[in-house]
Amino acid sequence: TRSAARLRATRERAIDQRKRAIIRELVNVIDFACAVATAPGIGVDDLPDQVFSRAMAADAAGGLADALRHSSEAAALREHLRRMSWNISATARILGVDRTTLHRRMRKFGVTLPPRIH
Repeated sequence: TRSAARLRATRERAIDQRKRAIIRELVNVIDFACAVATAPGIGVDDLPDQVFSRAMAADAAGGLADALRHSSEAAALREHLRRMSWNISATARILGVDRTTLHRRMRKFGVTLPPRIH
């Protein structure tokens, strides 16, 4: 209880510090934009390059995370199908989903059944 309260207080201080840092950074960006603006208002061209590089890095990291999650889900789906000898009904049963849901996930992740050998 006492340590939990201390932990909450520490977390709140860390959050407050982060908020203050974000506000400081925002004020600096606005000050910079005001200093270099040639028109009456602030435009995108007036913002410092660091704003765009951070935004692009965050977007790229999110895209990479999505791609990694997508590929790992596809690999897991392929593995389940392989273990069940590519039997859709059996794989759906094991995963606890309907066959149509399994087909939808296969389309989403680009998983196709291997060609049948007669």
